[in-house]
Amino acid sequence: MERESTYRQRLARDPNDLTALRVLAVLETQQSDFAEAIRLYRQLLRINPSDREAKVGLVRALNFHGDYEEALGICEEILALHPSDTEALAEMARAYVWSDRAILAQPILQSLADNYPSNADYTIDLARVEAREGDYQEVRAALAPVLATDPHNRDAQMQLTYVDILEGHHRDALRRFNQLIRQDPTDSDALLGNSRIAYYRGDLQYAHQLVARLIADRPTDVDTILLLASLERALHHREKARELLTRAQQLAPGNSLARELTQDIRNESRITLHTSASFAREITTGNTNTDPAEMGHEDLRTFGYE
Repeated sequence: MERESTYRQRLARDPNDLTALRVLAVLETQQSDFAEAIRLYRQLLRINPSDREAKVGLVRALNFHGDYEEALGICEEILALHPSDTEALAEMARAYVWSDRAILAQPILQSLADNYPSNADYTIDLARVEAREGDYQEVRAALAPVLATDPHNRDAQMQLTYVDILEGHHRDALRRFNQLIRQDPTDSDALLGNSRIAYYRGDLQYAHQLVARLIADRPTDVDTILLLASLERALHHREKARELLTRAQQLAPGNSLARELTQDIRNESRITLHTSASFAREITTGNTNTDPAEMGHEDLRTFGYE
């Protein structure tokens, strides 16, 4: 990218070029190179420790990188000086949600939504948290005014679709997903939603084909990886499921669903091994009328790995 190259050259000439550091940090965040963005923001803050904009940028990069505790600490520093800083509050809420502490994010987002009703993003973020807590009627009530103002608001429609799925209204969810795909045929979230519904309906092969294609475009998207892992598990491809879950946990170390699926597969494997071992003992020692020579030479331990 020409712009990035220009600012890299500026920074090479002057390592204290604040403008170059800021622009490059933003660019690296946009390009999902969060480790490099964090490094650049830290360098900027060493030169100018009071730069509030750089602190918010650093918090954002830390959140995307999964460094939630440090992000929360910096948010507290910002809010100690500026208690109404909306960006710091929103990033604090994001850190709580992404670290599976959504209940702590709820009052923050409620306050933002109440104080800034014209900002639909706060309301939609609040609806996401309420959905996590199972408050589905509150989600629908919160999103109704957003959609009354903007019927094609993608994020609001998407959140309602997830509520439809959680409440078991798969036909309504499919209708919303198809509407979103008509708006944008490349909408990967809507396509992923379609595959999730296929999974719930038991159409595993179709869902697997769709998600396997999607993951090529979203190799680091944890939701896509977890759905594919669930499908591999349902299709009895446990090793593939384990590999995907390992990748998901590397990308999102605190993800509870990845931990649960990993534990479920581990438990299933233990049950299979125990049952197979018992079966092997029974047929080799329990049948006293069978000549051992007629049993053949098959290693019955292989049953434990099916």
